Amino acid sequence: MSKDAEKLLKFIVDEAKRLNATSIDFNIREIKDIPNISFGINKLIKELEICGMLSNHIMTLGGNVGVFLTTDGLEYFDEKEQTALDSRNSMTFNISGGQVNIAKDNATINATQNNGVNGNELDIIIKGIVDNLSGLKEEDADGVLDVVDMAKAELAKPEPKSSRLKNCITLISPMMTIANGIPALATNLLKLQDIIVQYLSR
Repeated sequence: MSKDAEKLLKFIVDEAKRLNATSIDFNIREIKDIPNISFGINKLIKELEICGMLSNHIMTLGGNVGVFLTTDGLEYFDEKEQTALDSRNSMTFNISGGQVNIAKDNATINATQNNGVNGNELDIIIKGIVDNLSGLKEEDADGVLDVVDMAKAELAKPEPKSSRLKNCITLISPMMTIANGIPALATNLLKLQDIIVQYLSR
């Protein structure tokens, strides 16, 4: 998700929580921290719909917008804060093969060992994407980076959300056209797409 789309979502979610509603009406003039919002509003709303944050929208003359938040959209920042909190409170163990489970205070663990793509393979693919962005326009490169970050963050979770992974696939598809003429970029985008498909087919 692009930074501007995230800012727009934050504005919408804050309004939704203030009004205790999932259907929000606003005027784009109320949004002060996104440059040229009047020119980019359609693209940003479409991006939020593709990412599964909004389910529908209505636009009228004069910059009035009505949007419908999904549950993913409403909970997006709560999950982001929880992920940041988890990473601050996390312990790191480097283990080669096998599985380690740690319980606290006599807790019970129900664990599933994930024998899918290892972190090294994913890191190599992401490096292959990032290292080959120099031939793209800055806007296109930023779009690719946003999708890569979203996919990496979701794949790193113990239980990735299939809806978010499907959104990543939807966003990667048009990037294959952008990557045309840069074989290493196109190859690594395909590999990333394959990894996501592997997770979804479990």
